[in-house]
Amino acid sequence: MKFGHLFRRMGSIGAIVSCLFVAAGCATTDSPATYTPVRSSASSREAEDSASLDIEPPAPIQEREERLDLTLALEPGAEMPITRDGVILTALLNNRALEITQFGPRISEQFVPIERAVFDPRLMATVSYGKQRYQLAGTDEYTFGTGNGEGGFGLFPPVLGPSPRATASNVFGIVSRQLERPPLWERSLPSQREIAAAAAGFLSDELAPRPPTYMDAETTQGMATLATFFPTGTTAFLRGGIARNESNFVPAEYEGQWTAGVNQALLRGAGTQVNLAALRQARNTLARSGHELEQFLLELINAVEQAYWNVALAREVLAIREFAVELADEQVRLNQDLLAVGDAVQAAVLSAQAEKASREAELHQARGDLRNATIRLMRLLNAPEDTGWDVTLLPQDEPEAAHVAIDRGESEQLAMRHRPELRQIELDIENRDLDVLTARNQRLPQLNLFAEYGLTSLGDSFSGGTRYLSDTRYYDYTVGLEFSVPVHNRAERARHQQARLIATQTGRVLEDTGQRIRAEVREALTNAASQWERIRASELAVESREEELRIEQDRYEVGLVTNLDVLQVQRLFIESQVAAATARAEYIKALTALYAAEGTLPARRGIRLDETTRPG
Repeated sequence: MKFGHLFRRMGSIGAIVSCLFVAAGCATTDSPATYTPVRSSASSREAEDSASLDIEPPAPIQEREERLDLTLALEPGAEMPITRDGVILTALLNNRALEITQFGPRISEQFVPIERAVFDPRLMATVSYGKQRYQLAGTDEYTFGTGNGEGGFGLFPPVLGPSPRATASNVFGIVSRQLERPPLWERSLPSQREIAAAAAGFLSDELAPRPPTYMDAETTQGMATLATFFPTGTTAFLRGGIARNESNFVPAEYEGQWTAGVNQALLRGAGTQVNLAALRQARNTLARSGHELEQFLLELINAVEQAYWNVALAREVLAIREFAVELADEQVRLNQDLLAVGDAVQAAVLSAQAEKASREAELHQARGDLRNATIRLMRLLNAPEDTGWDVTLLPQDEPEAAHVAIDRGESEQLAMRHRPELRQIELDIENRDLDVLTARNQRLPQLNLFAEYGLTSLGDSFSGGTRYLSDTRYYDYTVGLEFSVPVHNRAERARHQQARLIATQTGRVLEDTGQRIRAEVREALTNAASQWERIRASELAVESREEELRIEQDRYEVGLVTNLDVLQVQRLFIESQVAAATARAEYIKALTALYAAEGTLPARRGIRLDETTRPG
C-alpha cells in the first residue's frame, strides 16, 4: 500500500492543520492572560502599600547550624547540647507532619497538566470490517409463474409453486381471475405466431437464470482523525481514511476521503476567559497549596521555638527549686544546731523540716515539668523511638531578654503582607470569581458555527481510491449554524446565583480573617509589652527579696525574728527568682509569637521554602 503517495497528496493541508495543533499546545504553555478579579481585596491594597517593608534575614539557617544527630543510642539521662536554630533545622528536616504536608503542593501540581490536557491534540484511529445480507425489495426466492402481463393474452396460467404466497387466499384469487375470463371458445384463437411467442416467453422465464433476490455487502475501512480544542472555543479536526466496498452486484470499489473541519462556539463556551478558567483555577490551587505549606511551616517553627524556650525555662526553674531545697536544708541544720545548744525550740526544727519537704515536692514537680517539656520538643524533632526520650537537653541559648522596639502599624502591615492565610483566601476569591464567570457563560444559548471541506476519490484499487484526493474537482463542503437552548434554563441560572453567593461569602471570609489577624498582632504586641514590663518588675523584686532575706537571716541570728519569718522570706525570694526567669522566657516567647502573627518568623530565622528545608 502506497501510504507515502497518499500522505504527499495531503501534505499541504496536513501541514496547515498541524500548525494549528501545535498552536493549541502552545496556547496553554505560557502564562495565561491576566485575569482581573471582580473585587479588589483590602488586604491586597495594604500589601502593596507595605511593599517598602522588608525583613533583613540572617544567613540561611543550614549555613549557621547543624542538624542534631538523633540516631545515637544515648544512655538514659545522657546530656545533649541544643540551640534554638539547631532544633528548628532538625525539626524542618525530620518532622513527619511537615513531610506529610509537603505532599499537598506535589499533589496539586498535577492539576495543572490535567487541565492543560484539555487543549492537547487527540489522535483517534478506527479499523473495521463489516458484512451485510438483506432482501431486495419486491422479489422472492420462488414465484407463482409468468404471463404476458395485465390485459395480455396469457395462454399459460400462473403455475403454483412452493412459494410462501401459495396460501388459500392466493389460490382462490388466481382461480377467480381465471373464471372471470371468457371461455376459450369465446375468445379468438391465437395465431401460430402468438402461440410461439407465448411459449417462448414462458420457457424463457422458467429456464433463464434468475437474478439474486438478496444482497451480500462487505466493507473494510480504516479511518484516522486528529482533533484539538483551542482556548478560543474552537475545535479543529483533520480526518482521512480509505474504505473497500464489495457486493454480489458490483465488483470491489475503493473510496478514499479526507475532511478538514472547524467548529466555533459563538456564545456559550466562546472566548479564552471561560475556556482557560479551569486551568487558571488549577494554577491558583497549586499556589494555594504552597501557601498552606508556608502556613504549616510558620506554625511548626513557632511551636518548635516555643518548645525550646519551655525547655530552657524548665531547666532554669529546676535549678531555682534545687537552690530552694538547699536553702531549706541549711535552715534545718541551723535550727538543729540551735536546738542542741538550747537557743531554739523543737517547733522551729519541725517547721524548717516541713518547709524543706514542701520545697522538695516543688522540686519533683519541676523535674516532671522539664521531662514533659523535653518530650514535647523531642516529638517535634521526630526523634527515633530507640534514641531515648529521657535524655537531658542542655539549651545553649540562655533566655537573656533584650528589649526590641516594636511598632503596631508596621507589624499590622507586615501581617497583611506575609500571613499565608490571606494569600490563600485571595486565591480562593479569584477561583470563585472564575466560577461566576463560567456560570454566567453557561447561561448563554449554545450557538456554534461549523464548516467542513473534503475531497473524495473512487477507484477499483487502493491506488485508485487515493488518486484524486488532491483533485479539487471532486469535493464536498458544509457550512452551518447549530443552536440550542433549554426552555427554562433553571439549572444554569441557579448555578450562577450559587457561584455569586459563594464568591460573596469568600469575600466576607477575607474581611473576617484580616480582622482576626490584626487582633492577633495587637494581642501579641500587648503581650510582648507587658512581658517586658514584667521583666523589669521581677528583677527589682529579686533584688529586694534577696536583700530582705539577708536582713532576716541576720536578725534571726540575733533572735529578733522567728524561724517562720526566715522561711517565709526565703519562699518569697525563691518565687521572685522563678517569676523573673519566667518573665524573661515569656518575653522571648512573646516576641516569637509576635513574629509568627506577622508571618515574618521564617524570614527572621533565615528559613526558605526550598529543598534544604524539606524532609530527605
